[in-house]
Amino acid sequence: MKRLIAAGVLMLILIFFCTVGIIQILSHEDKIIGMISQAVEAAENDDFDKAYELAIQSEEEWIKSEQTLAPFTSHLHLDDVGLAISRLPPLIKYGNKAQFISECKYTIVQIKHLADSEIPALTNIF
Repeated sequence: MKRLIAAGVLMLILIFFCTVGIIQILSHEDKIIGMISQAVEAAENDDFDKAYELAIQSEEEWIKSEQTLAPFTSHLHLDDVGLAISRLPPLIKYGNKAQFISECKYTIVQIKHLADSEIPALTNIF
């Protein structure tokens, strides 16, 4: 009986940490995708200073998020997103609008892939 109770407690702890991880991933995903989307919108409106500022902010926010997300997700995916985000500020700073928008959209896809791969769904399990 003690083993059954211990197994139940361990299962509850595991479910708690998994839920916290999913909530963290989704909240950071929304925040960073929002910033990058605003940067794309600013670049499309030829407001390059605002786009550059948002690109810098998204990079800084990602660095903070990376530390929070590291225990919950694959480091390979985190590195891929980090590299993609780090390319954004130089692209818009030096006036490469088309490539900046393309990289932003690629980065958004990478972040969505990161979040989707960590959600407990049948497609991720089997």
